Amino acid sequence: MDDPVSHTARRWPGLLLTALIHVALLFALWRQMPDRPATGRSDGRPAIQWLLPLAPRPAPERVAPPLLPPRPAPLTRTPAPPRPGQPAAQTPITAPVQPQAITPPEQLPPEPDFGPAPPSAADIMSRARRDIAGIDKQLRKEFPSRGIELPPDGVQARLARGINAAHDAVGPKWYEGAKMVELSQPDSKTRVYKIMTAMGTYCFTQYEDGRKAYTNCPR
Repeated sequence: MDDPVSHTARRWPGLLLTALIHVALLFALWRQMPDRPATGRSDGRPAIQWLLPLAPRPAPERVAPPLLPPRPAPLTRTPAPPRPGQPAAQTPITAPVQPQAITPPEQLPPEPDFGPAPPSAADIMSRARRDIAGIDKQLRKEFPSRGIELPPDGVQARLARGINAAHDAVGPKWYEGAKMVELSQPDSKTRVYKIMTAMGTYCFTQYEDGRKAYTNCPR
């Protein structure tokens, strides 16, 4: 048989474990219980009660205005029936006036300004002819019976003639006037002029009997 003292000693661990489990369960239940507000302070002063702000009032609902009753239709006077033997009055029928569509006037775009137009070839030719006619009249007044005297021959004269010939060989620009050089012989009564324009070079010949001719210049 077992000793009662040893048997009791073996039961103590199980009892302690059971007691600890009960204490843990009671502590857990106590933690889950809500805390009660304190009614007083330990120092004897009254407790402070905090007032929470009130909830905002709901916005007033808008009431729709009452609907007015519809206006009664105006009374139309019906014409009386025509009497027997009296022609019925004819009511003129007017056609509905249709609104006319107003079409705005079309605005044309402004014309571009390209400045003055450059002279054409016909204008240059006519201007050269007028210049030649004026120069011919002036030469006939200055030299009515004799030809043009030759310039004196010399180094300076030949240099001047070479410079003038080089200058005359260059044609004018499109914005410059025509250049004219006389190719007539001193003892000849036939006048020959070399005319240089921006469009080209040609020769004008005026014979003794008054005839005129436009030809290519000799090279």
